[in-house]
Amino acid sequence: MIELPEKGISTSSKKHNCDMIAVADWAISSALFGEQDLSRTDLVDVLMENQVYTSQDFCNEFIDQVWHYLEHFFNHVKLRSIALETRKISFRDDWREDLALAYCLTASLRKIYSTWSKAHCGNHLIQGAILEELTKISLSNYHPTLQFKTTGWSGTATNAKFEELVNNICSDANFTQKDLQLWDNGQIKDLGLDVYGYLPGHGRRPGTHFMMYQCASGDNWQDKRSTPDLNIWGDIIKTYTTPIKGMSIPFFVDETDFQKSLIVIKGPLLDRTTLLSKISPDQISEELANTIEEWVHERVDKLQYYD
Repeated sequence: MIELPEKGISTSSKKHNCDMIAVADWAISSALFGEQDLSRTDLVDVLMENQVYTSQDFCNEFIDQVWHYLEHFFNHVKLRSIALETRKISFRDDWREDLALAYCLTASLRKIYSTWSKAHCGNHLIQGAILEELTKISLSNYHPTLQFKTTGWSGTATNAKFEELVNNICSDANFTQKDLQLWDNGQIKDLGLDVYGYLPGHGRRPGTHFMMYQCASGDNWQDKRSTPDLNIWGDIIKTYTTPIKGMSIPFFVDETDFQKSLIVIKGPLLDRTTLLSKISPDQISEELANTIEEWVHERVDKLQYYD
């Protein structure tokens, strides 16, 4: 079982002060990466032993809330490696059977294990590139009539200039370039656009559906909810219709943050549940699978476990 998170765990006597999402991530990760069944009693025992809770009944009440939250996730995402039962998270197979989940958990653990993250996880370049590819797969299943592409600005390869990106979008969707020179100062990367989707096959007519997604895999994802800025992009490209703006993240999000995010984004949010519910392991290419496996393995191998 992975040691208790550094963040999200607070002493609770009369009020539940622990972060439910942090505990949920800790529990799932312990079962998946620790390759073990994990019962509610196991979680309560660790919280009690570490004096997070002094009342077993009160601690059980909190774990009931965590379980209720996990039920929503497991009811919407088909997994091969772990399953949620009434009294335990059941380990069934290696984490490599659910690479997308393994990636999301590893990215999420960085938020609650800061020492491990700083020592062993490096920067977010490959982490961000993986999320873009997973987002493309998920969106393609949500919107099968649209064609989705990444903008290529992951920082892991030679990247196209911003002018080339704009030209590609205009070519794909039959849009018209407007005032590119005003915004392209030679240092611009993607202006917050990581994945875009368009309706192909309409001859010379402009695409009637256009989606623009920000993919944020870091702890500062909330700061990026206003990007891509449709006002700025509207001055660069004439899309004829208003694009649908959205965001993709690898994290669990509670209901309050989810609702607030929809308002700030002014469009859909693919959190972990929404993202993974439309990704089948068979749809992950061999190249992407190898990248995820290497990235996850190098990091989870350094997690600290209880004896």
